Amino acid sequence: MSQSLQTRLEQLRRHRQLEPDNVAVLQQLAQVLFQAGQRAACLEVLSELYQRVREDANQVRQIAAFCLRAEFYEEAADYYRKCLSIRPGDNQAHNDLATIHQKHGRFADAEGHFLAAIAPPD
Repeated sequence: MSQSLQTRLEQLRRHRQLEPDNVAVLQQLAQVLFQAGQRAACLEVLSELYQRVREDANQVRQIAAFCLRAEFYEEAADYYRKCLSIRPGDNQAHNDLATIHQKHGRFADAEGHFLAAIAPPD
């Protein structure tokens, strides 16, 4: 791990101790942990972040999108489902969940989410 990445990680961990409920710090910490190759620690921080934002569909979708970009497909699918439980008509969540299903050969599931993504709002 580079010195600058290590320094940033230490700064964020200190900041987290001072402000444990600061969502922005948790988001940054997850990103730095991912960049540092610390997958398990990154997923723990994402879980903690979810506990703080679990009622906000946009925030939950952002966690899912981060997991998707990081290729944490199982976790991304789980967070997208949680997002859809808050906001069933979230087109982006349906689209991204369909993409995950398609990548894993679950074409019937993918089709259902693709159709939901393009469905007109109620």
